[in-house]
Amino acid sequence: METKLDYCESCTNRSFNPSKGLVCGLTMEKPQFLNTCPDYLKDLAAAERLEFRKSVEELEHEKSEVGGLHEYGIKSPLAAGIILIVVSVVWLVGGIVAADRIFFYPIIMFFFGIYRLIIGIRKMNKGKSKDLLDQ
Repeated sequence: METKLDYCESCTNRSFNPSKGLVCGLTMEKPQFLNTCPDYLKDLAAAERLEFRKSVEELEHEKSEVGGLHEYGIKSPLAAGIILIVVSVVWLVGGIVAADRIFFYPIIMFFFGIYRLIIGIRKMNKGKSKDLLDQ
């Protein structure tokens, strides 16, 4: 379990207090345990709902990181940024050469690609800093 709230959401002893939110049904207080609750009884249906909700949130986060390119199997924001930049440059140059026009959407796509590239670089740097902390 990640947080006390996650722990309590999948417990059969959970209750709700309008002024406090999710509370323990035994004490009617917010959770007070440190790592594990001695009175925890797993509610299988609630645990499944919590896992499903987390997987949906993770998928939504993944989608937002790659700007919709997850549909094509691209999961890295770095790769998504590079692809968007390349496609936008080809589209812009192709439009100038073939139609003697400057299309505006490739320019927007180019900056969107740069944004995704920055997200990918930040994500890589976070992974490296976590590796350094683990050593």
